[in-house]
Amino acid sequence: MLSCQSSVLSSVSGLSLTQRSNNSQASGDKAATKKLPKPKAVKRAPTEMRKCYERGDLPFSVLDSAGHPSGGSLLWEVEPDLLDYETYLPMLFGGLVEVEEPFALFARRGILDMLQHGEDESIAEAVPLCIPHIRLALLTEDTVICVTAIESLQALLRAGKESAKAVLPFLKQLLPALRRLMRNPLSQQRHDDKALDSLKRGVVDLSTIVEETLNLLNRYGGPNAFKVIKAMVPMYTGC
Repeated sequence: MLSCQSSVLSSVSGLSLTQRSNNSQASGDKAATKKLPKPKAVKRAPTEMRKCYERGDLPFSVLDSAGHPSGGSLLWEVEPDLLDYETYLPMLFGGLVEVEEPFALFARRGILDMLQHGEDESIAEAVPLCIPHIRLALLTEDTVICVTAIESLQALLRAGKESAKAVLPFLKQLLPALRRLMRNPLSQQRHDDKALDSLKRGVVDLSTIVEETLNLLNRYGGPNAFKVIKAMVPMYTGC
């Protein structure tokens, strides 16, 4: 019995290293030929902005497409400052989750145009209706969507004193989403923003613009802003 076992063990151990190496390499090659599953496209419900476009109710059209060196522009049928800001500004912020053109252009350029031409008080009155859309866009953790949403939030904070002040009561809704982005590996990726109507052309670092946004919130938030930000975003060190 012992001699039989010894014979079996010797025959097994007698497999050459070359044979084992070949077997290992063959299985490795076979595994390498398997295609990795493609990431599933995220399907989102049509935004109100898209529905409005399909009905022909948007007050603008494309002047320069997103591929234009300027990043794209809109032709307004009605001056932005004459619109109902509590209707149109939240609708455009809701369109931040759009990634297809021309809808993405409508949202990002429409927001900037309305913020640049609108009265501070009108913008401030619409802010509470815009915050949920900004938060939703940030929670997608999609790099393109998040960059556009953050730049839109920055533009909102810079629109005027009343507009910035109107954002402050909603810090607790926005800060957790910004904290997640700073901790997420996405924040370490550098994103070519040729597809974006970025305030800064070139390369966008998500973690950098998140920190810029926290600095703006700190600047406009008054004496208690830093304490609130630090409590919810511990890695923030201040500007």
